[in-house]
Amino acid sequence: MGTVEAAAPPEPWAVLVVDDDRSVLEVTRLALGRVQVDGHGLALELCASAAQARALLAQHSYAVAIIDVMMETERAGLDLVRDLRGDPRHRFTQVVVRTGEPGAYPEARVIEDFAINDYWPKAELRASRMRASITGLLRSHAMALSLDAKVREREVLLRELHHRVRNNLQVLASLLSLQGESANDSWRRGFDDAAARVQAMALVHQQLHAHDSLALIDLHAYLEMLGGEYAQVVGAPADVRITGARAEVDLDVAVPAGLILNELVAVACREGRGPDALACVRISVTARDGVVLLRVENDHAPAFDAPLPHRDLGQHLVRALARQLRARLTAAPDTFDVTLAVPVTRPASPPSH
Repeated sequence: MGTVEAAAPPEPWAVLVVDDDRSVLEVTRLALGRVQVDGHGLALELCASAAQARALLAQHSYAVAIIDVMMETERAGLDLVRDLRGDPRHRFTQVVVRTGEPGAYPEARVIEDFAINDYWPKAELRASRMRASITGLLRSHAMALSLDAKVREREVLLRELHHRVRNNLQVLASLLSLQGESANDSWRRGFDDAAARVQAMALVHQQLHAHDSLALIDLHAYLEMLGGEYAQVVGAPADVRITGARAEVDLDVAVPAGLILNELVAVACREGRGPDALACVRISVTARDGVVLLRVENDHAPAFDAPLPHRDLGQHLVRALARQLRARLTAAPDTFDVTLAVPVTRPASPPSH
């Protein structure tokens, strides 16, 4: 008969204890050494200085860190906590501040200033209090890890969804283009315009798939991609230049704004050719005070509001989408110069650090 291998014991919780008082370290070891939380024991790492703790934190992660305030200096422990909280590798570590001078570092202020999870005055510390606190902290740590894993799983699914939507839209755009090739001249343009509109929506999902955030896209990067498509779409040379800053918007803004820009850039590319037959289109992106300003210019194209029959659908679409965005659309009367002011409910650009 074969032998049955014994199951490996559950991996213990890693707990870092930092205190320059050896007797406190020993009391902590005795109080917590036999604690079991949800079937897992504790692996205690004891060290006597903030410097030793930093060396350990550079190599290992801990579920809980119990840190004395006064060690090498009066604030060595708090400085260690601040560094730990600033390190994304330890964002799920539950931090306990332990102090023998609660008057010098009041609990409420320390909790607020250093985002700690518990506060242990040494004079009031009992083994039962430490055990109860560590149990709650370890369960909070486990819950944070579980929630993070679920968020990551959903991000993978959402990224895959954007990828599939983009692929399906690109297939649809290709089918429309192929259909246009077999149509007469009066129908071909309609198929090409429809394909470009579908492609504009596909690029939104491509940006979301590639972006760190699955809810926001950078309009500047999106416009660079959109501009790169137009030489192929209009079948003639096009120089689309984008200037301005990063401006992030969510999906509800990105899709209609992308369709508006698609219409404007398409008209500017098709109808604004200079003496060298090159369409030079200028696009600027500006984000300030909760508004994203998008401007499309071409000195050789007729004004946006020019009463040209083939523009009726595009003009109607642009104005309808601008109303949907509650955006202000302004157009110069004599040349192709259109500005769209889109209100956004969040800062359009992340603050600089």
